[in-house]
Amino acid sequence: MISVVINILCGGRQLQRCIEALLPQPFGEVIVPVCPSIDPVDDLRRKYPSVRFVLTESEADSADAADPGKAHLIYCQRRAAGLAAAQGDIVALTEDQEVPDSNWCAAIAAAHRNPYAAIGGAVENAGSGTLHEALHLFDFGIYQKPFQPSEVSKLTDQNVSYKRIELEKIRHIWKDLYHESAVHEGLRAAGGKLWLTPESVVRFDRGRLAFGPQLKERFAWGRVFGGERAQRSSPLKRAALVLLSPIVPALIVWTRVATGRRKGFSTGRLARLLPVLFLMAVAWTAGEVTGGVTARPFPR
Repeated sequence: MISVVINILCGGRQLQRCIEALLPQPFGEVIVPVCPSIDPVDDLRRKYPSVRFVLTESEADSADAADPGKAHLIYCQRRAAGLAAAQGDIVALTEDQEVPDSNWCAAIAAAHRNPYAAIGGAVENAGSGTLHEALHLFDFGIYQKPFQPSEVSKLTDQNVSYKRIELEKIRHIWKDLYHESAVHEGLRAAGGKLWLTPESVVRFDRGRLAFGPQLKERFAWGRVFGGERAQRSSPLKRAALVLLSPIVPALIVWTRVATGRRKGFSTGRLARLLPVLFLMAVAWTAGEVTGGVTARPFPR
């Protein structure tokens, strides 16, 4: 049985779209973790009685949800609540900004016949516009097809599934907050392997985007990454990372451009995305440095 946990990022129409893409599929249960004070789901409960809307213990309010840093904390709390509530032998995570392909659950079940602790899949871009395309390349470009199935060191929480027995070995890592990097490092440390397959596909469509909020979000999510890493690093390594930060935006852009080339992007297409990618990289790096200096992934 597969338990599918959907994190709410957008809500509303996009959450319904994700649920409806899953309902015809051979899953065991669909779980949507919700924060009572910020997630209006009463209508959805009535519309989708087979979906489990699981309450979290978060005390977040609408002001917290509007802050990208605090919102990321809410996402981590929701995912942890979803994992804890899941009853399936396989637990899959996605987000309402994604639309799973019609064979998503079947592909996950087939992949888990192999002895991998976690299995990730492709994240294809289904949105329109330069900003949306740049955001996809920045965050999920390495998971865009084509790629060969392989063992990897990291996966994205937009399209990942776990054997429940393997998750239970590291429950102490995710029981309060789910951080994909910490979970995947924990699984590997426990002897588990991560596998990436192109057969399991979700399609990224966040709808209409505004540039300013996306830069704020990149800063906040860079801070989460930098803060988590700082908590697992020595003071010397933290200092070295901060000293090297001026070159990080260029490295980020270079890796995204290299990824785009591998995925078949034309030179003209990459040139159009380049200014947006650079500003996103600067915002991310500023957040990463903030998290690295303070060793706090989230604002107080």
